[in-house]
Amino acid sequence: MLNVVKFGAIAGDAKINNTPHFQEALNTAGENDAVFVPGGEYYFKDPLIMNNKRMVGVLHALGNAFGSILRLPEHDDRPRNLDYFIKVESDRNFQMENIRINCADNARKGIDLFHSIGGRTRLHNVEVTRSTEVGFDFEEAVSMRGDGLISQDNAGDGFHLRGCNAAVFTNIISQKNDGNGIIIKKSDNGTHTGGCAVFGGTVQNNNGHGIIAETSTLTDISHIWFEGNLGDAIRIQYAQSVNVNNSRITGPANDGTIAADGGNRAIRIIDSGKCRIRDNDISGGGNPVSGGDNTRFATIFSDSTSRLNYFSGNCHASTNNLETKIDTGGRASVENTIHTRNLNGPPELQSSWRVGDIVWDELPTPGENIGWVCISGYSEEEVEIKLEDGGIETDTVKHYPVWKSFGRIEL
Repeated sequence: MLNVVKFGAIAGDAKINNTPHFQEALNTAGENDAVFVPGGEYYFKDPLIMNNKRMVGVLHALGNAFGSILRLPEHDDRPRNLDYFIKVESDRNFQMENIRINCADNARKGIDLFHSIGGRTRLHNVEVTRSTEVGFDFEEAVSMRGDGLISQDNAGDGFHLRGCNAAVFTNIISQKNDGNGIIIKKSDNGTHTGGCAVFGGTVQNNNGHGIIAETSTLTDISHIWFEGNLGDAIRIQYAQSVNVNNSRITGPANDGTIAADGGNRAIRIIDSGKCRIRDNDISGGGNPVSGGDNTRFATIFSDSTSRLNYFSGNCHASTNNLETKIDTGGRASVENTIHTRNLNGPPELQSSWRVGDIVWDELPTPGENIGWVCISGYSEEEVEIKLEDGGIETDTVKHYPVWKSFGRIEL
């Protein structure tokens, strides 16, 4: 293991340009060597090139705070706005662990990785902050693995994952970015090598959409907590076979001004097919554009050009809209979906309620019940009524939902 200090690197001095010292260590490292970065803050004025190299830092003993920090200088000491801080290209064995990268509003991209096809690219516990365009930009990163990646406080997006076939990202965090949390594009895209999977983590408080899956196939989004994003929490567009499973999805809490095509949703599907939305806990969302009617928009929206999508086992809680929590235009299969809401009193007789839907009493009192479950859903029946003159008139009889209370609070 090659220690960067032995190559002249100095921590804690903003006037030192550590780029040549780090680059020398990287260039010296052989195929099985790792470049070690001791704890400290190292300043750079030029980018690093890390093709087929491994860099290892340290974490603080208490907690998971990064002890090894690479950063660009601030204010008067800043260099030109770099295209990237760290560049990796045509790589087969790029690895980085326990490193924090602070672009200091001075580089468009934190890590710019292009065309990694060896299947040995691994990133573990790496954070990028304060880039001007995107924290992590991965393109054609085939079979790569990323775990514990954090992208936050960037002026643009958190992650760009383009053409990342058979790539898996776990325990990912994208938060407080001025743009979108994560953009997934051209995953698999007909190569049949497998798509991109994002499994576990949080996507929250971004000023754009949470995750955008676009022009992709075989994309898996699972066990993610979405909250506080100003656009759609999940936006699927021009894609096929995008799966969203076992996630907590809270829609936007603002007035919905991000989406020009109507209010923002927890999940929006545009011109996409064969997507499976299963076993998610979905709440909030459905907020319209500013000044609009706050009860009109669905928490899940699938447009008229989307086909063969499947929704199953999702739980909808505390939405603004009781009538259209799922709006698929009749072009999707919806099964075993539970709606929940807090009310002060018995549920309204609305047509959207289905068997298994649950309503909780938000102000339970002794002697009353904590909630109600729908045991018979809404339906309509056409009946013929015989008139006095012998004629026949057709009328619609509405059968409203039947509720059964549960959880009586004993005195």
